[in-house]
Order: sequence, then C-alpha cells, then structure tokens
Amino acid sequence: PKLTRTDDLLGGSRSRVRWGRDRPPRFPKWVGPVLDPLLPHGGVPLAANATYHNLYRATLAIGTYNMAPMIDFHDGQFLATWKNSPRDEDQAGQRILYSQSL
Repeated sequence: PKLTRTDDLLGGSRSRVRWGRDRPPRFPKWVGPVLDPLLPHGGVPLAANATYHNLYRATLAIGTYNMAPMIDFHDGQFLATWKNSPRDEDQAGQRILYSQSL
C-alpha cells in the first residue's frame, strides 16, 4: 500500500499516517447497543442456552478494580486472564490473575 508517515514538527513520537488508495485494514469493533453500567449485564439480555460461571469475586481486601479481560481456547481448555488492582488502573499492587478450565 502507499503509506506515508509525517513526523511531528517538534520531533516528538506522535506521527500521522496517511493512506493512499489502499484502505487501512479493518479491525473488529463493537456494533451492539450502548451498554448502561448501572444495569446488570449492561442492560442487555444474556445469551440463550449458555452456561455462565463467575471466575472471580472482587472484594476490598483482594482488589476491586479489574480490567483487560482476555479469554483463549487451546487444546480443549479455556484460559481467562485479567488485570487486578486495589482501586485504580496501573497502580502499586496491580497483578495479573487467571482462571483455567479443567
């Protein structure tokens, strides 16, 4: 593709990317309804005929801020990972947790 890069005039790390005739690759994006954080499950119904498992229950003692969830399926097992922090993102005491299916 015809790709040009224009560096910041001040020499910073920010740059702009301009695409020629070729379009940038498409990435997955959320196309569902707007979620409401005040409602259970964001206000959307759960999927029918699915089994749900709670992997973790946050408490003040073990951290209440959980972010960056990832799930993978390999060799017949699921692996879920996420970051956990006492209160806010990227602070002292942050750790990475996981749960693995058997």
